[in-house]
Amino acid sequence: MNGDGAVTIADAVLLQKWLICEPDAVLPAWKNADMDENGTLNAADLTWLKRVLLWADWRFYNQGLDNSFYMLGSDAFRAEIREIGAEHWYAQVYKTGLHLEAGKTYRLTFTAAADAARKMDACIQQDFGDYKMYLYKVYTLTAEPQTITVEVTMTEDCENGKFLFDLGHETGSYYFYDISFEAL
Repeated sequence: MNGDGAVTIADAVLLQKWLICEPDAVLPAWKNADMDENGTLNAADLTWLKRVLLWADWRFYNQGLDNSFYMLGSDAFRAEIREIGAEHWYAQVYKTGLHLEAGKTYRLTFTAAADAARKMDACIQQDFGDYKMYLYKVYTLTAEPQTITVEVTMTEDCENGKFLFDLGHETGSYYFYDISFEAL
């Protein structure tokens, strides 16, 4: 939309400025902003664009079970686990596209709670092949939000990694927010 070849938050900001008629707001590729392809730019396009950006990096794996996942922001979600399968990883929320370098330490931090005492796993792993685990921790969440920080130092490069939350141990409601993943 802004002509840089990528869809980013800068495009959403530019579209918002254009919609409120700020004089310096110019859309070089305005057709890319027409998310519903109706030939008109409006608040519906901005809303749609924000949803695309919000969900861009997050994925949900559900193995065909009756569960629901709701994004509450770019770093927050709620999961309603109504059905569990044969494996705890049949209900998971994950973020892909991590480039992990040997010798570097990475930190995953998140705040989480559940409607009652519920088990969940935090993992950092390959996103292909045998899904090699670099970090695997089991936590019990409660109704009281708790901030959890875990670190892992990579012993090898991983060009296609992910971090994830396995929620398939027990049915119930799970809440996650202030999620961050960073290289130290």
